[in-house]
Amino acid sequence: MLRRLGVRQRFGAIGKKGSIALIERLWRTLKGSLELRTLRPLFAGDFLRTVELGLIHYAHFRPHQALGGATPAEVYFGRTPAHLSAIPPPRGRPGESPRDSPFHVEYLDAERRLPVLVRNAA
Repeated sequence: MLRRLGVRQRFGAIGKKGSIALIERLWRTLKGSLELRTLRPLFAGDFLRTVELGLIHYAHFRPHQALGGATPAEVYFGRTPAHLSAIPPPRGRPGESPRDSPFHVEYLDAERRLPVLVRNAA
């Protein structure tokens, strides 16, 4: 049927822009971070919402090594990567009292699989 419709198999080169390997890696990352293989069956709406949150996390909050620590959204929209203005975490030193962290962790999903670091209010 595919041949009759004129559809040809496409082979992608690893690491090349537009390559099928990049999409396959995206789906592998989503499956792992969302734990899709271990979840109980979901309704279609629940599944779509889970994937949507996973894509938001992947694009806006998850730094990518191949992008020099930037997120895909930062690169796409031409924003300065947030990691370039990052504040180092507090470190305990001998004789110093513990300090409260200027950050806390929140989650995009109820299952607590998609963490987001949030700065505490001053």
